[in-house]
Amino acid sequence: MAIGGIASIGNIALRVILIISAAVIIGLSVNLRNYFENFVYVCNLTNEYYQNADLDCNDYGWTPTSRYGIFVGVWGMVAAFVGLAATFAESSVAFFAALAFDGLAWIFYLAGAVAMTVKFKQLGGDSLCNYTGGTDADYRECNNLKMRIQADLAFMYIGFAVTIIALVLLFLGRRSK
Repeated sequence: MAIGGIASIGNIALRVILIISAAVIIGLSVNLRNYFENFVYVCNLTNEYYQNADLDCNDYGWTPTSRYGIFVGVWGMVAAFVGLAATFAESSVAFFAALAFDGLAWIFYLAGAVAMTVKFKQLGGDSLCNYTGGTDADYRECNNLKMRIQADLAFMYIGFAVTIIALVLLFLGRRSK
């Protein structure tokens, strides 16, 4: 089998991985955005109802970070479909379109992963839920939030790495034609 055939099969497999990864990123980022927007909303309502509550209702930048995660997932999915189409197309336009979308996708994946990593570390990182106060339900909710953030991070880093490999295979497939 020629290099082009292997590159095409590998490119298709990687594009499927990227589509799945992007879908997971979208779902997790929407979930995180909803969580932090609801937190701020309920916190502000509590402060209004109990004038002396004086609760800290800051989401510390998680809402825009999770919205960027949604963008990263959508862009990654579009880039994966463009790259999949370029695998079957013979034109230079399809190749350069896939190249441009993939090039931007790996930058967006990296930027999203780094931004979310920084926010996660600011929130407490792995020791986020290591506190003694609160109930078991509070601990479970905190641990659930931590796992969703870590999963979103993992899939962004996976998308970043797989996009780089897909770019290499895109070049190999193009060179063999």
